Amino acid sequence: MSAIPSSSLIKYEGFWYLHTLSILRNVLTFQKHFVARNTDLFIAGFPKTGTTWLKSLLFAIVHRKNHPIHHSPLLTHHPQELVYNLESDLYNQAFAYPEPHHLNQLESPRLLSTHVSYTSLPESIKTSGCRILYICRNPLDTLVSFYYFTVEYAKKIGKEDFAKSVEDFFQDFYEGKILYGPYFEHVLGFWKMSLERPDKVLFLKYEDLKR
Repeated sequence: MSAIPSSSLIKYEGFWYLHTLSILRNVLTFQKHFVARNTDLFIAGFPKTGTTWLKSLLFAIVHRKNHPIHHSPLLTHHPQELVYNLESDLYNQAFAYPEPHHLNQLESPRLLSTHVSYTSLPESIKTSGCRILYICRNPLDTLVSFYYFTVEYAKKIGKEDFAKSVEDFFQDFYEGKILYGPYFEHVLGFWKMSLERPDKVLFLKYEDLKR
């Protein structure tokens, strides 16, 4: 989504969002209205760091009694349809997945995800007993994956002329002016909280999980 010109990015609470796709509006709605439950489980991470993979693993583990592996919804549904993203799905009417998409209809433990930085999370997430699983990835691999995702996304929405060269994309990534960036500040925010509150935030590395 960073295929959109950088002029379409707007900075809020130290991080960049797209106002052209209403992502910032979704984040503001998420901050204002979301109320966490103590039983909630959140997957957090910068885009293209392995969050979709982690959604599959978390769903399979939490629902292993209700959904044996040979009858798992993961065989017929994308992980993003089973673990909703708060700012893109539940607080975005234009792109919401089919029912049940309302938070009150989701049984506990609710499995949810976000790309929002720790500092911008709603206070109820920070103060409740819910848990956060944060995944990070080698920044170079993240950059490459994010770049190719961006190119494909630009084609999908018919904006091939917006696609940047890998050199320009690298410069944006390096300067931190990228969707949900800066990358390093995003990672450090959750890393620090995992040290201060290890009972609250579990910090995972894509490479360790792969091994």
